[in-house]
Amino acid sequence: MTRRAEHYGMNRLEACELARVALDAHQAPVTQIVAAALRLLKEASPGTRLVISYADPAQGHLGTIYQAGNWTYVGRSGSVKEYFVGGHWIHNRTVNDHRALARRSGEDLKKRFYEWEGTLPTRQLPPKFIYLYGLDRPAKRAIAPGLPYPSAEQVSEARRHPSGVEG
Repeated sequence: MTRRAEHYGMNRLEACELARVALDAHQAPVTQIVAAALRLLKEASPGTRLVISYADPAQGHLGTIYQAGNWTYVGRSGSVKEYFVGGHWIHNRTVNDHRALARRSGEDLKKRFYEWEGTLPTRQLPPKFIYLYGLDRPAKRAIAPGLPYPSAEQVSEARRHPSGVEG
């Protein structure tokens, strides 16, 4: 179940994705850092109304920083297919980026990928938890009330039953 900005009455130019929160040593709590980043985003990009982020239960992530920051949980994404190409697992969207394939494999595989697609090992990754944050009142109202936050048991379940490798 993928959620898009259009689902909430906004166009895709009014939304952005918080792709990764990766902090090493830091003095402030992560939720405080994310909140400051959201304030800066709102100030620098006044047309942005919605921030979307994902928590990956296969990596043991529940989305606690989003929960602590009062983000709205709206459900799960669709599962993702990955291909084993050039010694690395490649996301199905990355296949369309021949530069990324070349960086990972040392050669331009895009031309040959479609010939190999049926023979490459694949794996399905479990759906991710989707969190939304409205940057203005109309956006907050559009995404409310949301669903109950996922539990640690749902993360454990995703980690216990990862999708297997095929091919």
